[in-house]
Amino acid sequence: MSSSVTLPTHGTKPLSTSTAALAAKRDPSIDIARLCAAFLIVLFHAGESYSMAGGPDIGGNPPWLIVGNLSLWGRVPFFFFLAGCFAARSLAKPGASAGGFVSSRIKGLGIPYLFWNGVSLAMLWVALRAGASFSSEPVLTTGAALGKLTGIFFMPANGPLWFIRDLILASLLAPLLRKLGPWLLVPSISLIILPEIPLEWMERGCPRPSSFGYFGIGMLLSYLPKGIFGKLFPNLGLGLLLCLSLGVVHSIWHLTPSRFGGVSVGAMGILLTGCYIHRSFPRIAEFMARHSSASFIVFAANVPFFAVARFLYPRVEGKIGYLPYFFGLAVLFFVLALVAHHLIRGYFPRLLVLISGGR
Repeated sequence: MSSSVTLPTHGTKPLSTSTAALAAKRDPSIDIARLCAAFLIVLFHAGESYSMAGGPDIGGNPPWLIVGNLSLWGRVPFFFFLAGCFAARSLAKPGASAGGFVSSRIKGLGIPYLFWNGVSLAMLWVALRAGASFSSEPVLTTGAALGKLTGIFFMPANGPLWFIRDLILASLLAPLLRKLGPWLLVPSISLIILPEIPLEWMERGCPRPSSFGYFGIGMLLSYLPKGIFGKLFPNLGLGLLLCLSLGVVHSIWHLTPSRFGGVSVGAMGILLTGCYIHRSFPRIAEFMARHSSASFIVFAANVPFFAVARFLYPRVEGKIGYLPYFFGLAVLFFVLALVAHHLIRGYFPRLLVLISGGR
């Protein structure tokens, strides 16, 4: 993933002490890319809210589809690739144990996952008590509430956090997956290219097979030799332009890239964006890298934020259009999330365990 880190040549071979020290260093370009991917998720959900509120299509397409196509649907797989790669590195460190890795992942992902689902459940309960109407009336029995809180047999209360649930499950399997070594490529590709499970299965809490495929490919990225990324893209600007051009072509002509090929290019574009910002705009890069840990808050809190935004829009309808309202709020939310994370980290650091896994 980064040219600054020496990676192992085999998944079961321990890293040397010096290499482990290098692997422990954070790569600012990856941190910046994480924040870029989180912002793309916010834009996608802003587009969804725009359409749900009744906003007209743009050029014959809903905005959420345009955002998805431009990024070649690589924004969420990017996090799976990244998590899988870091999982493999963590498990390869001298003295690392499967139990310790799983415990840290459950704490870092599970606690904020339950917290933000709890926030969404509380908002849903308040909305129902206030007489709000929904296209399909949600059921909030004790069993349903518990299912929505955990994402077991139900879609998580904070729907887009299905990918955190899948990431937790993939992390639990990571120690076993690592033992497959390079053979992990076979099941990973198979899980990615198979048709997605039906929507009703997802609504019943079934994890997406592709989630584990992307995670597995991410683990295999730890095989890449040192410097290969820089050799593949000596000109970051041209590489980024190529990825963006493919996204524009896909958005205009509605081409259907293979699931693995398409999202891989999209995820690569996100990573190249992080590298390009890091190299070309040092002050902006420093700010984004310093606040990259706010990415969990960004993609978890934007769902309840836009739920409130949709509820409030009828009060300002006629004074402001759909597009400036929802996408203006997307930028405002992103800034507020960074500010909130900065203040919480500075004055209430213990709360970070709840809202972002301690980061």
